[in-house]
Amino acid sequence: MKNTVRNSRKNWIKLNVYLSFNKLATIKTMEDFSFINDSMTRNNMENGHAAVSQLELWSWLKTFEPSENTGFMFSSHPNVTQIGNKMHSLPDSPGHSGCSFAFTMRHLQYIAKNGMEKYKQFHETGEQ
Repeated sequence: MKNTVRNSRKNWIKLNVYLSFNKLATIKTMEDFSFINDSMTRNNMENGHAAVSQLELWSWLKTFEPSENTGFMFSSHPNVTQIGNKMHSLPDSPGHSGCSFAFTMRHLQYIAKNGMEKYKQFHETGEQ
């Protein structure tokens, strides 16, 4: 790609700025999940965190509790559907299964209720 736009340094710089800006725009709301060793879990959490942040649903997630019969996996609440759709539409979406979606949502709910530092502590020690 560099060869096709490097006909002038100015165009090459514009392209790099454009690509960097767009990539930053998609991930600017993400927290650092590098403490999660498993890459699939880390990708799921980054994807879910970006979705909830971009939709500005942290306050809602802090107070929402899905039905005992449906959990997050089978919830028909419009915000749950909206988060799932956003996760799927983000660049580099990990392609959640129902199980990984529910798992990710429970972890995001924990973050919404307890904060990121407490989540890191919980993830590292297993203590709530």
